[in-house]
Amino acid sequence: HRQILASGSFNEEIKIWDLTIGTCIHTLTDHQNGIWSVAFSPDGRFFVSASRDGTIKIWDADTFNCINTLIEHQAGVRYVEFSADSHYFVSTSVDQTIKIWDTNTQKCLKTLQGHASVVWVASFSPDGHRVISGGVDGIIKLWDLQTNECLSSINAHSSIVWGIKYSSDTKII
Repeated sequence: HRQILASGSFNEEIKIWDLTIGTCIHTLTDHQNGIWSVAFSPDGRFFVSASRDGTIKIWDADTFNCINTLIEHQAGVRYVEFSADSHYFVSTSVDQTIKIWDTNTQKCLKTLQGHASVVWVASFSPDGHRVISGGVDGIIKLWDLQTNECLSSINAHSSIVWGIKYSSDTKII
């Protein structure tokens, strides 16, 4: 059983590593600009990449072939992450939006707006009903995915929110 790692770089490459042998087994060069984020689906079927070129690419995690290129964002895509059940993934962008995607249909289900600048990062709650986001504006926002409403906006930092995660029991963000 292989242990696979994907790494993205500003040289427009995604490298696939087999950690059991410590070797790069594939180099993917489909993006036209730097790669800002990569994420594997928890079920192991897919991985997605987010690029400064404004696209998200969906990859087959077994063959490493690009399945689809999503171009819904109007600027570079900063971050991607899957929900715990692998049914959805979230993307953030320089265009100040957060998008929720259906993994199977590869369609954008909703666009969340409310940050005053680049949205740097987002994360699903463990139950998949909410998303938290953070950005260049230093604000953390909590979104309800049933209503698309921002439930809370916290002036959290005087600078960029680089990372954000729920605890597994959802008691702490």
